[in-house]
Amino acid sequence: MKQNKAMTKYMLSATVISIMALTGCKQTLDTLDAKLNALVSSVPSDGKMLDQVGAPAEPLSDNDKELEYRRVMVQAKGIAPMPSVTTLAQTVLDRIIDNVPYPDAPRATVHIIPNMSPGARAHASGGIFLHHSAFNYLNNEDQLVFLLAHEYAHIYLQHNPSSFIDKIRPYLMTAIDAYMATSDDEDDVQKGLRLYGSDMLVKNLLLPAWDRKLEAQADFLGIDLMVAAGYNPDEVVRFLHVLKTYEDSFEFLSTRKRNLLEQAITSQLSADNEGDAMMRNIMNEIKQSFSELLRDMNRTHLTASERVKDLYPYILREHEEATFRPLNVDSFATAVLDDDDILESYDLAYFVNNPSEDDNETRLFAMARKSVSGRTKDHPYTRDSFAELRARTGNVDLALKNLELSQNQNGFLPFVMEVKRAEWLAKSGKPSEALARLEPVAIYYDWPLDSYRVMIPLAKNTSNERFKATELILQCVAKYPQDRKVCGSST
Repeated sequence: MKQNKAMTKYMLSATVISIMALTGCKQTLDTLDAKLNALVSSVPSDGKMLDQVGAPAEPLSDNDKELEYRRVMVQAKGIAPMPSVTTLAQTVLDRIIDNVPYPDAPRATVHIIPNMSPGARAHASGGIFLHHSAFNYLNNEDQLVFLLAHEYAHIYLQHNPSSFIDKIRPYLMTAIDAYMATSDDEDDVQKGLRLYGSDMLVKNLLLPAWDRKLEAQADFLGIDLMVAAGYNPDEVVRFLHVLKTYEDSFEFLSTRKRNLLEQAITSQLSADNEGDAMMRNIMNEIKQSFSELLRDMNRTHLTASERVKDLYPYILREHEEATFRPLNVDSFATAVLDDDDILESYDLAYFVNNPSEDDNETRLFAMARKSVSGRTKDHPYTRDSFAELRARTGNVDLALKNLELSQNQNGFLPFVMEVKRAEWLAKSGKPSEALARLEPVAIYYDWPLDSYRVMIPLAKNTSNERFKATELILQCVAKYPQDRKVCGSST
C-alpha cells in the first residue's frame, strides 16, 4: 500500500509540475515533495464534500427552466446541433446523477451552445450549457465528466449565479453605438457591428460570477461525484492543464477583436462630450459598471494553478485508489469523430469572423461557404458568420438572406441575430419592417434591455411610430428603473 501511495504521488507530481510551469513556478523534484506536503496540510481534514452537503436541494420548477433557457438564448447563437457529442454528454451526466448516493437527485439536461471560447454554465433549474469548444480541447471522457460534474454540483447545491452581461451588455452596446456614430470611417462602423454577439464578448460576460467559496464547493463536490460514477479523478489535474492551454490559445486568437472592443469603449470613456449631459451620464454609468465588473471578476475568478493547489491534495487524501482506474477514451473519441465535420465548420465560421491579417476576401468567402455546407448548412452559428461577412463586404441583402436560411426556435432566431436583422433592415431603408419584426422577438425573450436600445431609435425615426417611441421609453424605465439612462439614451 505504501508503494502504491508513493507511485500515485509520483504520477500526479508530473502533471502538477506542468501546471505550475504554466504559471511560472519552477521547482525541482527535490523540493516538490515538501511543497506537496505543505499543500496537503492546507486542506481541511473533514472528509468528503459530498458527505458534508448531504441530500440535494429541491430543484426549481419547469417554468423556471424555460425562463432560464430563454435568458441564455438572449446571448448565445442558438443550440449547436451536434448529435453524437450531445448524446455522449447527456449519457455521462445521467451516469453522474444516477450514482449520487442520495434519493431524488435533481435531473439535468446538457445543451451544447456554439462558442469557440472555453466555458460552461449551469442554472439552478437543471440546465447545463456547454460550449462546443470543449470537444476541441478535452482528451477523454473522464475530463468531460469533471467539467459536467462541476457544473452539476452548482445545480445540486442550488447555487444562483448572476450574469454580468444582463447588466453591462446594454452599456457596452451604447458605447459602441456612440463610437460608430462619431466615426468617419465606414470600415470602423462595419467592424463595430461585428462585436454584437461575438464569442469574445460572450466569453467575458456571459459566464456566471460565482463566489470563490461556491466555486470551490463545486470543484470538491464535482470530484466526489465523478468518483462515485466510476471515473478517474487524476484527470481533474490534466483537465485544468488542457483548459489553461486552450484559454491562452483563445485569448491569442481573440486579440484583434478584443483590441477593437477596447478601442470602441475607451474612445467613448475618454471623450469629454461637452454640452451633452445625457452622454456624460451614460459614460459615467459605463465607467462604474466596468469598475464593478473588473472588481467582481478579480474576486471570483480562480486560476488553474489556484484550483490545483486545493484539488490535488484532496484527490490524494480522499480518492487515491480511484486514480488507478482506467481512462474512458473510446466512446469519447468516437463521438468527437462522428461530429468532426460540424466542429470543423464551426472552427471555419469562427475564423471568418476573426480573420488573420493574411486572410483575403476570396479566402474568407471560401471558408464561409464551406462552413454552411453539409450538416451545418442551416446552423445559426455558421449562417450568422456568413451573414456577417456579407454585411462587411457591403451586401446587406445577402446578409439578411443568410439569416433567413438559418434554423429558428418557435419562429425566432437567437436574439443577437434578430438584433442584427433589425439593424440591417433599417440600414436597407426598412425601419418599419425592422420594428415590426423585433417587437414579437422582444416579447418572446421577455424584453431584454438590449431590445429597447434598438427599438426606441427605430420607432423615433419612423414617422408614424413617434408615439411608439415614447411608449417604449416608459416601458423600458418601468421594467429597468435602475437603467433609465440607457432607456433615455436610446432616443
